Amino acid sequence: MDFGIGVIYRIVKDVFGYFTRNMRRLTQTDRVNRRAKWEDEFKSKLLERRQNQLRSDVIIRDVQRVDDYPETEEEKRISSWFKKKKISPWFKVGLLDTYHRGILLGLEWVRLAQDKTGAWHYPARGQKETVNAVLTGYVRYENIERVNWDGDEYYGFPHIYCHFDEKGKMPYEKLMFCERRELKPEGIVSYTDLASFNDVEKHSKSRGTSRYYPPAK
Repeated sequence: MDFGIGVIYRIVKDVFGYFTRNMRRLTQTDRVNRRAKWEDEFKSKLLERRQNQLRSDVIIRDVQRVDDYPETEEEKRISSWFKKKKISPWFKVGLLDTYHRGILLGLEWVRLAQDKTGAWHYPARGQKETVNAVLTGYVRYENIERVNWDGDEYYGFPHIYCHFDEKGKMPYEKLMFCERRELKPEGIVSYTDLASFNDVEKHSKSRGTSRYYPPAK
């Protein structure tokens, strides 16, 4: 009987350790310090890249699966935020901008349409009065562990190492469709929220429309 209890104890301990070993416990002070650490750096680098007309590509990497790079197969590297699969340990996206507590990542450009009630959805093929929108991942500064701005021998883009510990084991606190807007003649670019990814998916499903309708050129 004692042997059985010991085995059960070790199994429970191992299972508990599996689910808790990667959990981070950040205090409010930790959050403030991380935001202060990254905010100025990202704003400075974004300004520098825009002035020098550099590409916005970055590589997002999961801190806990850092050794999965670069051996992962091509199809597994695609960001799977819309699939019922575990998100890839690394993938390429666009660094769009910052927001009050993190960075904005551009995942996919699509067309959206708005109905009379104000709900956004994927348009039917040939539907007019659509807008180009970018599916945007909001990553909090406290989910960023390290940045290699120079890249490596495989990809010369910045590598952003993130903790994928938001809901769904993702680095994003939320996924929103945003519209890119440019203030002229100053050339100031901003991204405005249109609707959440889940809301667009829900309204599109009720209409039988798909995200794979290509954006306008």
